Amino acid sequence: MISIRIDRLMEEQLRAKDITADKIEELISNFFCINRIGVSFVIDTNKGKESFYLSEQQRKIVFLSSRGLTYKAIGEKLNIEVTTVKFHMRRIKETLNVSTLGQVIKVAIESDII
Repeated sequence: MISIRIDRLMEEQLRAKDITADKIEELISNFFCINRIGVSFVIDTNKGKESFYLSEQQRKIVFLSSRGLTYKAIGEKLNIEVTTVKFHMRRIKETLNVSTLGQVIKVAIESDII
């Protein structure tokens, strides 16, 4: 897993050259052939918002949970065991420093995770 963090100073420099964060993500994703290795991006552009690192799989789980899917349905959709979904959700709650699914979704929306 490769994690790339773009801070505000770098973002300003890139914008001065008219390069968006989306374009950078696209270029790097194409370079690394995203189907072969996981590439995760944490782009710190949220003024006044906290940034949290969640893996691609964790982001999918949060997104599907926010759509009302059960852990069983999420497991079936992502082709993983229910216990794996529960494990990821525990780690997500720890990362976001929350204790309920509702709080996970709230923080995820406020932090532009989903």
